[in-house]
Amino acid sequence: MAKQMQYAICRPAANSLHRAADTLEQHGLHWLKFGNEYFCHSADPAMAVDWSKIEAVHAGLNPRTRRSGPSDTGSLYLVTQEGRLFHRAYPDVPVLFDKGRYLVVSLEPRGVSKIVKHEGRFSIRPAKKNEIVFETLARPTAAAVRRSRPAPGLRPPAAA
Repeated sequence: MAKQMQYAICRPAANSLHRAADTLEQHGLHWLKFGNEYFCHSADPAMAVDWSKIEAVHAGLNPRTRRSGPSDTGSLYLVTQEGRLFHRAYPDVPVLFDKGRYLVVSLEPRGVSKIVKHEGRFSIRPAKKNEIVFETLARPTAAAVRRSRPAPGLRPPAAA
């Protein structure tokens, strides 16, 4: 029987974003961060993951989607695509996580060599352990915006 890698999509609570990666790593998980969501997976496909322990840590992690699939950590690839062009070119490739422009796919190494650069402009590379793919920046609050503006009647400092 093929190895079954366990993985989940976790969205930490806003007040625990800074602790999420540490909590995942303490429980033997690897992760890829996409904004405020984590694609987390078992470091060892043979290792069973107790997702309830991760939820119980009070780090605000809530594994929203839990799955297992015939994969191992060496078969995870990160695709960066323009539009949905990778999907159209390779509809049979198993997509484990879809974040629009970014996909986490599962492929055997020999399958990767069959994927050729496509006119549609996409790239594929092995997923790295504990990598931030992209960050989501928080919008400034109205109070912060008001503090950054000069008071009425005052001129901003002259450029040097």
